[in-house]
Amino acid sequence: MGMITMDSEAYKEVVERLERIERYVIETSQSNEDLDKMWVDSYAVCQYLQISERTLQRLRSKGEIPYSNLGGKNYYTLGAIKQALESRTIKRREEQFAELRAHYEKIRHTFKK
Repeated sequence: MGMITMDSEAYKEVVERLERIERYVIETSQSNEDLDKMWVDSYAVCQYLQISERTLQRLRSKGEIPYSNLGGKNYYTLGAIKQALESRTIKRREEQFAELRAHYEKIRHTFKK
C-alpha cells in the first residue's frame, strides 16, 4: 500500500467535509426518529402530496396508512406518510414530503400546550 501526501489546506478541507457529512447523518437519524411524533391533518396531507380526500380515505379504509381521529378530525404522523411514500403506497416525490414537513414546523406550536 502506498502513501498519499497532501498539503495542509487540502487535508483541512477533507476533514471539514467529513465533519459535515457526520453532522448530516446524525441530524437525519435524529429527525427520522421524531417523525412519529409529528402530526398533520388530512387537509395538509392532501394539499402537500397532491392527492384527493377520497384517495386518502381509501388508504385509511384499506389500512394502508395509520391515522388517529381526534374530535372528528383525522391526523397522521409524518412517519406514516413517509413510510407510505417509501413503500409506493402514495406515489409522490420527496420534495412534496419535505414541504409537508416544513408545514408541520410552521404549525407545530398549535399542538403544544
